[in-house]
Amino acid sequence: MTRIGGARVSIHIGDLVEDDEDVYKVRPEAFEPVEEYMAKRRARRAAPTARRGVEQATANPGEQRTVTRPPARRGRGKGGAQEGDKQ
Repeated sequence: MTRIGGARVSIHIGDLVEDDEDVYKVRPEAFEPVEEYMAKRRARRAAPTARRGVEQATANPGEQRTVTRPPARRGRGKGGAQEGDKQ
């Protein structure tokens, strides 16, 4: 968001702006070339598993697969013991 001639102008990530538009002339540092934006976007899409931490589904020959379990969740249901609760 910036002001041009007293009016508020909002530009969102991914919006395309020509270099002759007033908002670009006022705030050129807020923009990057389309090629750079698309290269970053492609790189993020190409490596989604590294970002999400997906575990390996199978072990390689001679290896044991490590399995991590998420921490136990305790429900807030209607009274009574939850599965896994000690009694």
